[in-house]
Amino acid sequence: MYDLFGFRGSREMPRPTRINVTLEEDDLADLEAWANEHGRPVAGLASFLIKKAIEFAKEKGDFPETNPVKLFKKEED
Repeated sequence: MYDLFGFRGSREMPRPTRINVTLEEDDLADLEAWANEHGRPVAGLASFLIKKAIEFAKEKGDFPETNPVKLFKKEED
């Protein structure tokens, strides 16, 4: 990566990681329609929505900062 002056920086941008997501047919149809409405690829819209959901959870204080497994663990009484 080059900076404003054309010098190669020491920090490279992290490469995105691909994941697989399974959706119900109706949800996929809605996502496709939404993406088409905005002229975006479905994967790009899905990535954007996941990023926004993570930001929202962090702002709300509902995000496990140290252990993502806590997202799926039931609270014990």
